[in-house]
Amino acid sequence: MFERLGVVTNCWQIVLDQGERFEDLVIRFCRQGFKEIEIRDGEYLRRSPFGRFIDTIEKAMAHYDPGTWQKMCERLHRGEDWRSPILDEDLRLFGDAEAFFKQTAEAVYSYAISFQWLTRPEDRSVDDRRIASAVKLAYLLNPRQPRLRLVSLEPADDIDSETAASNLKRYTTLVPACPVTLAVENALHPAPAILELARNGNALLAYDEANNYLIDGTALNTPEEFWQSVRIEDLASVHLKQKTDQGVLARLEDGFVDIPALVGRLRDGGYSGDLLLEYKATEDPLEDAVQSRAYLLEHFAG
Repeated sequence: MFERLGVVTNCWQIVLDQGERFEDLVIRFCRQGFKEIEIRDGEYLRRSPFGRFIDTIEKAMAHYDPGTWQKMCERLHRGEDWRSPILDEDLRLFGDAEAFFKQTAEAVYSYAISFQWLTRPEDRSVDDRRIASAVKLAYLLNPRQPRLRLVSLEPADDIDSETAASNLKRYTTLVPACPVTLAVENALHPAPAILELARNGNALLAYDEANNYLIDGTALNTPEEFWQSVRIEDLASVHLKQKTDQGVLARLEDGFVDIPALVGRLRDGGYSGDLLLEYKATEDPLEDAVQSRAYLLEHFAG
């Protein structure tokens, strides 16, 4: 059940700010069995050397049409000659990318960004460029199984369901040469509502049961409501984290989320996707992950 256990990288915020290298963290986590690495973009990442590396890659994207980008990404990961379509000015950059992927070859990467997809964009062309860039990054990170997760962190009191579904459908057409699995998360809204929008938009759901609960334990929806409406094939990914009246915790333990029941439902349904630990950042995120895995194994020893 826990063969595809991994982490979302925002739990690395403190150690990245302290100077830890992103690639070293990936290697350390992979050696401990946490090989599913979802790179959660954000300010914490962009102020690190790895974030600046991503900045440079995004600028270089403009030099290549989608078909060329696709071929370069696939050749780079297959160990083939990727240099022939690359401009001389970008050879060092993509040489560094090749070295990074060789260093972290055990990792299975996916990519996530904050993005307001629930309402009509103020400037569609700007939004499309942001999504196209994210799609290309997701494809570069993992052309075999590229996945992009969108997280809307802006409250939308009156969700325009038709627009939200239309947005998702449009995103999947922006870079047809680089097809990715598009997933959306139930961040601030009830999971059944986001699930319905995902289905209508030809996307999948990245499910986080802890997000169902407000700080006082009030539930946006009960787990039963969600599990009565979802199919296992609707799920691209499942996040494991715990929340109490103290907020999100650093390790899995008892709290608002009935984690054994959640994992039991996934197991009984035949879920085979990844399980991503997403927890409060501390100065020892690897030990937090190890202890969280111990909690899971304790409850599912059989």
